[in-house]
Amino acid sequence: MKSLILKATAMAFLLLNVSLSAQQKFGTIDLKKVFDGYWRTKSYSEQLRIEAAESSQELERRAAKLKAEFEEYRKSVQALTDSKLPKDQLERNQAKIVQRGDELRESEKELNTRTQQARELLSQRQDNAKANVMEDIRRTVSEKGKASGYDMVFDVSGGTSNGALLVIFHNGKYDLSDAVLAQLNANAPDQSAGGKIKPDAKIEPASAPKRPGSPVGKKP
Repeated sequence: MKSLILKATAMAFLLLNVSLSAQQKFGTIDLKKVFDGYWRTKSYSEQLRIEAAESSQELERRAAKLKAEFEEYRKSVQALTDSKLPKDQLERNQAKIVQRGDELRESEKELNTRTQQARELLSQRQDNAKANVMEDIRRTVSEKGKASGYDMVFDVSGGTSNGALLVIFHNGKYDLSDAVLAQLNANAPDQSAGGKIKPDAKIEPASAPKRPGSPVGKKP
């Protein structure tokens, strides 16, 4: 009797699951395709490329200037070593050179700090840009999914930590990728003239990490 009850219960659960599955509607989306094809993704990438190039040029300019100053310092040290000036004059010159050496080492330390700040700031702005794009996509997928009566939408481009796909097979019948991408790109800048998409200035400003030294990009 107990065995029959267990079998009947198992059968009831099976039928219930089949019934629920029949009522549910699932959609799919290729998130990588949508992310890469979204005009704002390209816009943010161009903006960040420009910012990275400008920051790199400024840091390279400072590094070259500091290198030249260190070379002048080396020559001064050598000149002092070869000098035949009176002792009191030599001591005064030596004190100045020691001070100059301390200043240059401090400048080198500051440059290293600025370089690290620039990297962290760029990384933070990249994260902000990606978050903005993903929020646009999430919102659009939600709108499309609800309008089409889907209970869930799965990302067919995603994978697990070991690289295996989460969705092994889908027939593409309920794929929302093109519809979502079309809606996202509906307000893209006009490129009929063959021009590039201009950088979008709406990346939320990211505060520079709190470290000693002046803000990156501020000239002395």
